[in-house]
Amino acid sequence: MKVVLRGPLEPGQNTAIGNTSVVTGGAGNKAQGSGATVSGGEGNLAWDGTSSIAGGCDNVTGNTSALPVTCNLHGGQTVSGGQANTASGLLSSVSGGSQDIASGKYSSVSGGYLNTASNFLSSVSGGQNNHADEFASSVTGGWENIAKGTYSSVAGGETNTAGDFASTVAGGCHNDTGGLFPSSFPCNATGGETVSGGTGNVATGVASAISGGSTNDTAVTAGNSSILGGSGNFASSKCQTFPATGQSC
Repeated sequence: MKVVLRGPLEPGQNTAIGNTSVVTGGAGNKAQGSGATVSGGEGNLAWDGTSSIAGGCDNVTGNTSALPVTCNLHGGQTVSGGQANTASGLLSSVSGGSQDIASGKYSSVSGGYLNTASNFLSSVSGGQNNHADEFASSVTGGWENIAKGTYSSVAGGETNTAGDFASTVAGGCHNDTGGLFPSSFPCNATGGETVSGGTGNVATGVASAISGGSTNDTAVTAGNSSILGGSGNFASSKCQTFPATGQSC
């Protein structure tokens, strides 16, 4: 069975050519493969069998070229699910979550709660109250994090700000690149540990860090301690470092 939603072919006509293929909306879409589906959008081509395109413009499934359609200068937004989400930027998308906003052109929010991607090519993957506010900036997750520099990123943690060009904050609390946007929110009394790599490392001291190595450990009592690498090192007291720097806090 082939499904074509309109009559004779016209400019912008949707067409379903493959056996049991379906086009359910949009303009200028084509379902070419057997069992292929295009749900909406403009100028999309589902070429491979049983492939599907949900929407957008000039998207293709399969090894072929897109249809000769020029995308409109407005529209193309997609909200895939969740609750009270808004995609208002050109070709922006919100995949799920609640009260998320993708207002920048080509911006995206994957999920979470109260997240905002407000600039061109900005993205927020999840978490809560995170903001990607500059060109091509991103926040992966966490809480109250802000990517405010062009090409900047925050991977996680809480109340972190990546304020400088191409800067990165990996995690923790109250960290700021650029020093221009310090957070006023208090850090939690626990947490903030970081393990960057290695194997079998355990960081349990508040705001402690292990950069690599193996079977290294920062104890609960070893807040603000750090181990750069090696094997079997154990930080048991506050501000202890391996290798030792002679500094204290």
